[in-house]
Amino acid sequence: MLNERQTAEFVRLLTATQPDIYMFIRSLVFDGDGAADILGESNLTIWAQREQFALGTNFRAWAFQIARHRVLQWQQRHQRERAVFSTVLFDELADYAERHAESESQRLEDLHHCMKKLSPDDSALIERRYSPGSSAEKIAAEIGRTTQWVYKAVCRIRAALTRCIARQTALRYEEVSP
Repeated sequence: MLNERQTAEFVRLLTATQPDIYMFIRSLVFDGDGAADILGESNLTIWAQREQFALGTNFRAWAFQIARHRVLQWQQRHQRERAVFSTVLFDELADYAERHAESESQRLEDLHHCMKKLSPDDSALIERRYSPGSSAEKIAAEIGRTTQWVYKAVCRIRAALTRCIARQTALRYEEVSP
């Protein structure tokens, strides 16, 4: 049985790993609702099996194996409703997703960091452009600009975000390099 300190550490690890687990699941399941269900099932299993995890070992890898198993179970339950991957392809995709989940999570953190650096007008334009049901035409009509202006502004902002993310990545590698 885990003591209070061990339970707190386990909860910290589980909480910190949630975005990575979700991204891993989402890369294997193209249905957002299904991925959310699988994450919930995975979390229940992770919590139920917490006594089996050895603190100090790789929590992320352990949790990903549980999530991988839950994805397979979900696919088996839903194979009549939608196309599912062969076992070989699934294993290859899961291995790839596991290797890249952390870097994708980091890129999202970098994007959020860079979004905070945008001017309020640029931030509002990007938020509007990428909200569901939005289009450059709608935005142009709402703000009294041309569609071409919206396209160019969004392109300029995306380029600035790309440069900012690249700088964040470079800074992270500088911190790690000897």
